[in-house]
Amino acid sequence: MYRKVPRVRILGAPPKLMEYKQSLKNVVYKFCPKCGNESNLKAPNLLICKNCDYNFYINPAPTNAIIIENDKGEILLAKRKFEPKKGFLDLPGGFIEIGESAEESSVREAKEELGVDVTDVKYLSSYPDEYLYQGVLIKTLGLTLSAKIEENQTMTPADDVEEVTFYKKDEIPYDKIAFESIKRGLVDYIKQK
Repeated sequence: MYRKVPRVRILGAPPKLMEYKQSLKNVVYKFCPKCGNESNLKAPNLLICKNCDYNFYINPAPTNAIIIENDKGEILLAKRKFEPKKGFLDLPGGFIEIGESAEESSVREAKEELGVDVTDVKYLSSYPDEYLYQGVLIKTLGLTLSAKIEENQTMTPADDVEEVTFYKKDEIPYDKIAFESIKRGLVDYIKQK
């Protein structure tokens, strides 16, 4: 489904963009999603079908991560139950489904993963990242949001969450955080406080 391509130098691109586009070499799909024929790589994130000339852009998949802070100022982290990054810490969240806003998907993910209803969902920032799943490297755009848990609810880890723990802001184990976008979102959130 994907193939390796040689590293491409993108002149004049900002360093982060250049780094991102060069990293696409491991996620280039080979076949046209329209007609199924083989495609040619024309740019680091563009395939053009040899048969129907369809332009297929490899764009990031949107994800969400919810920062939930308790009354003590501690931040909730979830231990991942499954690969990728099984056993690492993460924020509640996941992939945004078709037809959902970032806020709607955050409400859904909180219900699925924690069994709670959240309110006051607010967008904070976004970060490019990667998600290696079953041998395919998926480029993501992680949207970080904050939310509050409605009162008198009991959290029950479910779905792909093994357990949850609240951490003091100065005791967050960043070396055990699963994804770079989560680390960056937490650091930026704490700086704003």
